[in-house]
Amino acid sequence: MRLKIILPLLALFALLFTVMPSVTAAPDVATKGVVGGPQEFLFELDAYAHTVTPLPFRKGKAAAVAAIAFNEYGEPVPIGVTITDFRGKVVAYDLDWSDAILAAFVPSSTRLFHVSISNPTDEAVAVFLWTS
Repeated sequence: MRLKIILPLLALFALLFTVMPSVTAAPDVATKGVVGGPQEFLFELDAYAHTVTPLPFRKGKAAAVAAIAFNEYGEPVPIGVTITDFRGKVVAYDLDWSDAILAAFVPSSTRLFHVSISNPTDEAVAVFLWTS
C-alpha cells in the first residue's frame, strides 16, 4: 500500500472525527462510548471481504463508529459497516457504500457489540476505523 499518500488523509479524517464530537455533544458523552475509551484501528481488507471486531460499548452513552478506506493508489473506495448486538440484531449501519462511513447508536446495556466492515470492491483496501 502506498502509505505516504494514505497516512496524511487518515490523519485529516482522524482530526475531523476528534473535533466533531466535542462540537455536537457533551465531552462526557462523546468520549465514553467504548469501555476503555476511544479506539483506533488500521488494517487491510481483501477484495470482497469483511471483518468483524467485537467492541464493548457502555449503556446510555453515545456510541459511534467511523471508518474510511483507500486503495493502493490512495484513492478513497466504498465500504460499509454494520453493528450488531450479542443476539445478532442490527443496531446501527451505514451501507450506502461511500468511502467514509459513520454508524451511531445508544446501547441499552453495557456489553459486546460486533462491528462488521465490508469491502464490496475487487481490490484490497486499507481501512482506518475510529470509535467514540
